[in-house]
Amino acid sequence: MKIGLFDSGIGGISVLRKLLSFFPNFDYIYFGDIANSPYGTKCDYELSIIVSRILNFLASKKVDVVVAACNTADSITKRCLEGMSKIPYVSIVDNIKRVVKTDRIGVVATESTIKSGIYKKVLGRRVVYNKSLQPLVSVIERDFRNKKLITNMIKESLRDIEEYNIKELVLGCTHFALVYDAFKGVFPTLNIVDPADGVIEFMYKTFEKGDRKGKLKVNVEFYTSGDPKNFEKRIGNLIELKSLSFSVSKVDFGGVESEADIHNFWAVRCRKE
Repeated sequence: MKIGLFDSGIGGISVLRKLLSFFPNFDYIYFGDIANSPYGTKCDYELSIIVSRILNFLASKKVDVVVAACNTADSITKRCLEGMSKIPYVSIVDNIKRVVKTDRIGVVATESTIKSGIYKKVLGRRVVYNKSLQPLVSVIERDFRNKKLITNMIKESLRDIEEYNIKELVLGCTHFALVYDAFKGVFPTLNIVDPADGVIEFMYKTFEKGDRKGKLKVNVEFYTSGDPKNFEKRIGNLIELKSLSFSVSKVDFGGVESEADIHNFWAVRCRKE
């Protein structure tokens, strides 16, 4: 089975790592859309264009399933796939119910995810706290190892969290799962929830794990809209690449001029909305 994933950058690697651990017999295609990062500040119109192009690319690679690796693009991906193809999609938001356990839940995510209210739509009144941590996404994307800065940003941004008496904190952005320990360090008494665990549980129950058939290493094809050498270096800090049979390539969805025209058109339309 071939699994397709995508994110605005390295955040989705947190999902890929878990998939590699639980499903080492699958093949993987991962697209990191560095050129359009961050997704969290974009409106639905612009994201729909971006997501549609990526999904067409994954379809051309003949993936069997698309697995969510970005909360911000989750609902848009579902809508795009419904109109494009019959490729199954495993949502990261829809499967959150599998891993939350209480009725006092807090959610931290990108600006776009919080504005959409998508987690509240799925979990209802159980969500009592929502907070955008958009600046933290960019910091993690640049240097997820800057623990001091990341910890300070979490403390400063969530100073009011104790007022809501939450029992669980959902990391509603895959970038945040890369610094799970920082959140746990700041909030040691809270149950810190990585929604990707819900994805793994769903897939474990739904798909056959398969047979390695003599494969010594997992096959992963990495693609990026940015600099492939830089992208390889960054993901190499998150995954032991030597344990994989991998490649890193650049994908260009169009010329600079056409990309700029599309960006400007949707940016104007988003402002009007």
